[in-house]
Amino acid sequence: MSSMVDLSFELCVTVHATSQEAAKKLPSGYRLNPVTFEKDDDTNYHMDLIASLANMRARNYSIPEVDKLKAKLIAGKIIPAIATATALATGAAPQSSTDVS
Repeated sequence: MSSMVDLSFELCVTVHATSQEAAKKLPSGYRLNPVTFEKDDDTNYHMDLIASLANMRARNYSIPEVDKLKAKLIAGKIIPAIATATALATGAAPQSSTDVS
């Protein structure tokens, strides 16, 4: 296990150094523009990237891999889950502020 941790740390150091060198080569004032995530548009390859990254993580932790369709279904449930959790927290906040115990 120790060699895996050491390798991961060395890899992180290498990636960081490489990204710092690449950043120095960018023009002055360069800014990245955010791209809107769209799971239903197959021409932007967003879900290909998400499924690939999910499968790399699955291999790392020895859990079952997913195909692109399964990744798309999971991604489609994230936003409603966040909205539900936010609604529950928003509804509970006023109630807890009126409790006088």
